[in-house]
Amino acid sequence: MVSIEFSKADYIRHSLIWVIISIILQYTDPFPPPFLSIISGLAVLMADYMAIYYFLFLFVLPVYWKRNYVILVALWLLAYLFHLAIVQFDLYFIVPATGGPKFPLTTLFLTISNSLLPFIIIGFVAVASFNQRRALAQLKDQSEREKQMILEQLNFLRDQFNSHMTFNFLNFCYAKVLPSSTEAAEAIELYTNMLNYSLLIKPDEKVSLEKEVTFITEYIGLQKCLHSKACIEYTQEGSLESIQILPRILINFVENAFKHGQFTDSVNPIRIKLISQAGKVIFRVQNRKDHSKKVKASGIGKKNMGQILDLRYKGQYELNINETAEDYSSEFILST
Repeated sequence: MVSIEFSKADYIRHSLIWVIISIILQYTDPFPPPFLSIISGLAVLMADYMAIYYFLFLFVLPVYWKRNYVILVALWLLAYLFHLAIVQFDLYFIVPATGGPKFPLTTLFLTISNSLLPFIIIGFVAVASFNQRRALAQLKDQSEREKQMILEQLNFLRDQFNSHMTFNFLNFCYAKVLPSSTEAAEAIELYTNMLNYSLLIKPDEKVSLEKEVTFITEYIGLQKCLHSKACIEYTQEGSLESIQILPRILINFVENAFKHGQFTDSVNPIRIKLISQAGKVIFRVQNRKDHSKKVKASGIGKKNMGQILDLRYKGQYELNINETAEDYSSEFILST
């Protein structure tokens, strides 16, 4: 069974459509004067159309479509008999009672032929609307199932790493390595902190900018441990207090610089600058390209980043990329 819910926009849209239909009906097949006869006759007819449409759209089709065709056809015929009765009542009682002309009683065949086409149109529109809503509901359900599956997979992977054994092992390595190599011990400590933070955050929940900056500085520190000649200039301006941001947005620009750029050239180091001012966070990363690296950019990461930013920060951010033959720079501006 398809559950159909109406939003505020749906109510407004449907109301406007019915008003337009009533105006079209009056101009194409007008009710005779006086004014009271026009208003009353048109009101009864529109109420009839609306009752049939919503009866089919909200009650009959969601329950019996492709489930029980016998009941579906029976209710369809019942709706048509209701429509036929309302048309008769409107023309032969409401219109004359409000000052309009008296219509001669016609044969049943003529009445059916005159009322059948509007009923078919209403029924066709109800079925089309229902199928559209059902398709959207199916896409939504599929999206929710895929999202749930991904979350379950992420939770499974998180559980594999987020165990006492993992961190106990890292702490053991740190304790054993520290007496002989402080640099190796520092690298283990930084990696442990980064792993712990990555496991605690949730992709769809914001974190403090201070925590993200700590994660970035630990990443830079780990790179310096792994590469003794690593040259990185990191500067920061402004206060980071009370600023919330999606996790792992900024670190992507830093990781990209290390992946594709030179970071052992003291003349052209990786330059990272974070500025917090006037309700904006500005994050700039600049690096010299390393043509010796054969890492081919697939564009998937950039595409995924764009999708995440558009989903959560649409209209709130700017992403400026400047690329030359030798240099690559990115500037991310977020309105907070």
